[in-house]
Amino acid sequence: MAKQLRLFQQARKRLVHPGLFKMRIIENGNFVRYFRLSIFLSGVFLIYFGLDLEGWNSTLRLAMVLIGIVFSSLGGYASQANLLQIRPFKTGYEKARKSCDQDNLL
Repeated sequence: MAKQLRLFQQARKRLVHPGLFKMRIIENGNFVRYFRLSIFLSGVFLIYFGLDLEGWNSTLRLAMVLIGIVFSSLGGYASQANLLQIRPFKTGYEKARKSCDQDNLL
């Protein structure tokens, strides 16, 4: 039984590489293209349906419009940053910390 389990685990390692099907959202400090587009389009749809559906509660419609504005602005901001080769989602914390430590040493 243990031999079969070991053979199964070895075959599984050969067939499915752990990093092969990894879905990446942030690449080079920016959102990937399909994620930017999906965020922007979901924001546009939320705005449209929030304004179009009159039978729903007004608070829910307002929340849909506001969330849609946030989503579409985030998608647009990420698209502009990609166009200008800016990396808005790359952390500069360590670099800033090192520069502050060097300034304090003087």
